[in-house]
Parts: sequence; C-alpha cells; structure tokens
Amino acid sequence: MNEAREGSHPPVTEISTAQSFQISSEDVQHGKKEEPRAGDKIDVIARYYVDQWNASDLAAQLVKEMQKVDHVRNSQRVGKLAVELRNIAREERLPLLRALAGQLKEEQEHNDYYRKMLEIHGIDHEAYYTAFETYLNGIPSGERDQLTQEVLTALMQARTPEAFPNAPFPQPILAICHYLLGTATDPEVTFLIYLALQSGIEFALVKAISESVFPGVAGTRDRLQLNLQLVPDVAEAGTVPVSIKWFDEHAEYGQGGKAELRHVKHGREQLNRNLLEESDVRDALRRVNDVLRLWAAA
Repeated sequence: MNEAREGSHPPVTEISTAQSFQISSEDVQHGKKEEPRAGDKIDVIARYYVDQWNASDLAAQLVKEMQKVDHVRNSQRVGKLAVELRNIAREERLPLLRALAGQLKEEQEHNDYYRKMLEIHGIDHEAYYTAFETYLNGIPSGERDQLTQEVLTALMQARTPEAFPNAPFPQPILAICHYLLGTATDPEVTFLIYLALQSGIEFALVKAISESVFPGVAGTRDRLQLNLQLVPDVAEAGTVPVSIKWFDEHAEYGQGGKAELRHVKHGREQLNRNLLEESDVRDALRRVNDVLRLWAAA
C-alpha cells in the first residue's frame, strides 16, 4: 500500500496507540496496570472514525447511506453466524450455541426493522439490492479486489476515489460491501478476526447513531421529542415508530438500545480475552481500520 500523503489519515498503529495510552493511564490511576488489549484498541479506532464522521457534512445523510451499508452488512453477518452455528453444533458446545442462536435471531429482527423502515420512506429495497448485486457481479472478483484497494488508497491519500467504473453507487459503499463479502467467505479468516471486524462496525454504529442521528429524530437523552418531519409514522405513546425502530435499537438511550450495549460490552470483553496472538491482533486492527475508513467516507 502506498504511503499516505500530507493531510491523510494517520496509520492504524498511531490511532490505536495514542488513545489507548490514555486508557492505560486512566487504568493505572485507578489501580489497574493492564495494557490496552485488542477490544480496547478496536474501540479506539471506532471512536477515531466516528469523530471524523460526526464532524462531516455526511452525518446529515446517515439515514440514506447507512441503510445501504447495513443492509449488506447484516446479510453477511447472518450468513457467517449460520456457518459458526453449524460448526459449534458439531462440537456440542451448547452454551455458546445458544448465545449465537440468540444473536442470529436478533440480527434477523434487525433486518426486518430495516426493511420496514425503508418501505415507510418509499424505498424499494429489493430493487435497490438487485441493482447493487447486478453491478458488483458484473465485475470479476479479482478486479473488485483491486478496485476496493484503490478506493482505500485514495482515501488514505485524502483523494476522492474514482476506482469503480460508471458506478451507480458511492465508491466507498461498493468497496465496503465487497470487502465484507470477501471477509465473510474467506476460509482463512478465523471467527475471532471476523468478530473483531463486526465489533468494530458495531462500536462505531452505536456511537454515531447515539451522538448524531438519534438526537435528530428522537431528541436528546434529557429531552426526548420526536422530529415529526423525519418520523412520518408517530406511534402510540410509549411505543417506538417503525420508521426509527432500527435507530432506536442501536442508540445508547433508545428503548431497545440496552441489548445493543450488552453486545458492545460483550464483544469488547470477548476480544480482550481471546484475541491475543500478536499477528492476529495486527490483522484484526488492519481490517477494522480499512472498513471504518470506508464507513466514515460513505
């Protein structure tokens, strides 16, 4: 990969090390001496890219663009979880099997929330997804790998990516979806590495939605109030409108956000506890940095 030019993003080691030092220092002040581990570092990378995204004009377009990213992300995640469930079932690791089965069910529910949200806003998600797949499948897989790398390189060098030819969709959207698909179907990618990648996305989503999107549609923590211009289907008192249900599920102070916060906490703890090999940590941080760089530019 080419070196980044002046004005580009710092490398992943600088991102994870700088703020992780702050985490480590705070722990020492509280009597802890542990160095930041994989989950901590991934959360730091998520914080870095969310801060960039929150400060950009793109934050106002999350409803439009994140619908595109997460629809594909969830599809790949459900497929990966299904494979893991089969593997665990063969090994008879029943407690973990039950946990993953519950997560799979929740991901399917989130997909349904997403589809309903799109339908309320008049978006034909089937037509959109068909057009998206048709375009990407029209490009050979090896060429898609190269184009995705070109998009990443352009973003690292603070350039506007123009890799995918005659692209009917934003370049970072095409790149991130191909990147995730390749990761989900690569037999050499371990489940822990994939968990790191998905956790990084989840960490970033919860932060961005809680700080930028949900306040705009549902009000702040201290003053909850629906924005009627953005919420066309006001529900009965005490219930969440379908048009913002997916956002509510991913907001820290949404009615459904507690479950997502548990996933974030659990993912970070699992990565801290199990992602220990130095080479695996480097690979995980690299992949998380790639995907969140694309996400922040989408």
